[in-house]
Amino acid sequence: GSMSGSPMKKCNQVLQSIFGSEHCNSITIIRFGSDVAEPVTYTKDEKNSKLTEQNADLGGTNFTGPIKKLLETLKSRQTAQTHGQFAIFMSDGECWDDPTPLFRDMEETLCLTQCPLLSVAITTNVDPKIMVGMSRLYGDTPMILIKNDDEATDYEEKIMGNVPSIGFVQDIFEIKFLNAASREVLATKELKYKR
Repeated sequence: GSMSGSPMKKCNQVLQSIFGSEHCNSITIIRFGSDVAEPVTYTKDEKNSKLTEQNADLGGTNFTGPIKKLLETLKSRQTAQTHGQFAIFMSDGECWDDPTPLFRDMEETLCLTQCPLLSVAITTNVDPKIMVGMSRLYGDTPMILIKNDDEATDYEEKIMGNVPSIGFVQDIFEIKFLNAASREVLATKELKYKR
């Protein structure tokens, strides 16, 4: 599909960077295009620290199928210990369907399973309404943009540094801008700080 070539190479580099992180013990990958593959879980151990290379061989890009599969996977793990899990939805962002009707169910499931979702756009051809919308459902994470000229060495910090409670302490500061005379709040801004 549209992810073949350079975007898929970037996707594989991002996945390997995440899996290679000291904060990642296992990764479950749900490959998708117009078809959706069954989830495959890779667990890191002394003998296995590399992922199998993923291919863009499932047709054009639809988001509804993989979102349903993600929700099904999260719900099946609901009774297991879920502390420290997070989801990353990675695509070139060029989808041919509208997954927004699933956002309410996504938000409920992500909240119930305490699973922040981070969306990662490979290239600049993204639909911000969808990709940013997904990141805001639970965990209030930003959409991460991976450009063609980004270095693979930057991926771990770019991704893991934006996932709440995974390897970084995140503080949120609220700044209020006041009218000096009336003390009326003119604007409020939240800033996130990771340390």
